[in-house]
Amino acid sequence: MSILLAPYYYLIACLIILVADWVKNRKFLLIIMIFFMVLLMGWDEFLVNKTINRPNYSCNVDTDCSVKTISRGWCDEFSCVNDGWEYYNSFVSKVLGLSCAPTLYTCSCVQNKCVSNNIYQSMNLDDCKNIPSGHKELCVQIISDNIESEESLNF
Repeated sequence: MSILLAPYYYLIACLIILVADWVKNRKFLLIIMIFFMVLLMGWDEFLVNKTINRPNYSCNVDTDCSVKTISRGWCDEFSCVNDGWEYYNSFVSKVLGLSCAPTLYTCSCVQNKCVSNNIYQSMNLDDCKNIPSGHKELCVQIISDNIESEESLNF
């Protein structure tokens, strides 16, 4: 595929040089272009969520916690955070977001901090009570398999 794109590399490089020469004496325009490049590349999401919008894990009761996205990559990274905290999505993430298989978590408030309990490691069927209805059957199946495999190891 790169062989097919090779002729266009020269054209893209020429276009970049043309824009750079045109902007050289227009510093204000350069600042605007850099600003829009940051937005279009999605760098604003990383900067905002790692500095001023860090995940809030504080809680008083279990219902204060919910499973939310705390970072983006190929697939979202989920964790239990305060129900009032919202992840900042960049324009790029909103348009080009990927959908991956859900990671099933239940949340609990331990010492005023939201704690994630991964269903894939659970042995307690009561953990499925707080899972959204669309994933309850999957939750029950996973925990049943965990219990069955644990019992087979004990024999």
